[in-house]
Amino acid sequence: EATPLYIQALGEVIDFDSIIKEIAKGSLDYIVIDTKHGSAAEYYRAIMAALGLKETIHYEIINADFDPSFTQWDPKTNESKPERPEPADKYSKHLIFRVSELRRLGKKVIGIACDADGDRNGIVDETGIFLDPNMTLAIEAQYLLQQNFAQWLNARAPNLAAKLNSFIDSRTVREELSPYIKEFVNKAAFEGLHNSPY
Repeated sequence: EATPLYIQALGEVIDFDSIIKEIAKGSLDYIVIDTKHGSAAEYYRAIMAALGLKETIHYEIINADFDPSFTQWDPKTNESKPERPEPADKYSKHLIFRVSELRRLGKKVIGIACDADGDRNGIVDETGIFLDPNMTLAIEAQYLLQQNFAQWLNARAPNLAAKLNSFIDSRTVREELSPYIKEFVNKAAFEGLHNSPY
């Protein structure tokens, strides 16, 4: 069974504790997941269990059953027909509808759509806007780069890192940061962030 190893690996790159705290604070109280009749439903159930979330109370999975035709329901026409199992707004009408419906009921909700094999994900935000996998990847990359840079800078120039964290005189900080940013980017480009000790 590979699922426990998968969850363990996710825990090394995803801050599960922060997600759990945000849910406990009430920043988010429900998640709708559209697995497009693909293979990811059980993985998502395991991820939600690792977060301490319970199905139907904290989350639901739509289109979780096996269907090789990848049938999707269109709420505008009330018809179900085969669609591409892509995490795109065009193929996620059911998910967008469900997120909007729950939001109208007062839930703080987001939606997650994945493709049939679960390796690409889109997100429906609390306003019903769909962020495709390219956008979510860019957001994730920006976050990871910022975290890596902050750790690297703290080891290299702790006084400057402290200034950055407290937002003291942003123009001066930018000027002081410039050589460090160049050094970090060059280091990342030649060594790769995954090989960096920071």
